[in-house]
Amino acid sequence: AVNIAVYSLMLTQWKFLLPLTFETLKTIEFGAVYLLPAIALQMIWALLAIPVRPWVRAYQLSFLAFAFIGMANPWPDTRPLSLMAFEIWILPALLFIPVVLWKSMQAGNTEARTLFLGLIVFGATCVNDILIDMARLDNPRLIHYGFAVLVLAMAVSVGNRFTAMLNRLEREIAKHTEELREANEQLVAVARLDPLTGLLNRRGLIEDAEKEIKRVNRGSPEFTIILADIDHFKSVNDRHGHTCGDQALRRLAALLRQRLREVDILGRWGGEEFIVVLPETDGDGASVVAEYLRHAVETAHFDYQGEPLPLTMTFGISSHRKGESLEATINRADTALYQGKEAGRNRVTVNAYQGKANKIFIFKNSNT
Repeated sequence: AVNIAVYSLMLTQWKFLLPLTFETLKTIEFGAVYLLPAIALQMIWALLAIPVRPWVRAYQLSFLAFAFIGMANPWPDTRPLSLMAFEIWILPALLFIPVVLWKSMQAGNTEARTLFLGLIVFGATCVNDILIDMARLDNPRLIHYGFAVLVLAMAVSVGNRFTAMLNRLEREIAKHTEELREANEQLVAVARLDPLTGLLNRRGLIEDAEKEIKRVNRGSPEFTIILADIDHFKSVNDRHGHTCGDQALRRLAALLRQRLREVDILGRWGGEEFIVVLPETDGDGASVVAEYLRHAVETAHFDYQGEPLPLTMTFGISSHRKGESLEATINRADTALYQGKEAGRNRVTVNAYQGKANKIFIFKNSNT
């Protein structure tokens, strides 16, 4: 662009405002002309993002030599001959550059189209000025207009590239944003799960249980909480080690999950305690479910390293009362669980609300 600007200035009367002699101005003009093809080749190959082959580089250097010789030429009278040689030497470029652009266009390079149009106009002005010098045509010189079109094509090409870069960046940002959203969702999910059993942890279960409280407040039927604890679990760890205890917790978690509805909320409350939230289930229904779970655990076959590992669980039940906090409901289930432990373990205990008092019902099995 600077090279074109210098040459365009040399074609106007504004050049005489510079503190330079006419001979120096003419030298600058010829130097700008001779330098243009080398710079134009670099621009085209750079905008098309194609590698510069050795023969193209040699062709560029030949124009640099023209510029150096033309500006250092101490015999001004020989300039017309050097200009004629230059114009002949530039003709191959006017032939093979459109071919390169055409191939790039066929390959889907959008910038090649813009450059192709600009260089066609520029080439036509070059041919016009060459014919003026070589065939003595009485036409006005048009190359400075060709320069202007070429600069415009460069600007449009760079603008297209910038737009393409922005679009690519926006797509990458959108992609990374989606990946970040998915990663955040996974982190949220992981933060709600117990790593050992894969069940909801305390945080996840409280969040889901609070949703049930909101449903009850909107008029949905009550829900019931079952708090379950593995009997004599400390002796399992003491006798067989914590690896055995972890395995027992995973197996019990899977057994409980298999025997509950999809809508039921099951979580590990802590240590060897599990908690179940039964939506739209009253105390009587929860008692049936708890007894079913108790019997399933008692009759299940557990072993560790070939040695039988009998396990039982005690269950405490409390139904949520409208207006009651989740913590209060869980505390009542915990009270029922404690009563069941005191009564001998491996049983279902219900903390029923009657008026202003709570009443404890202890079931040894489904028949009592």
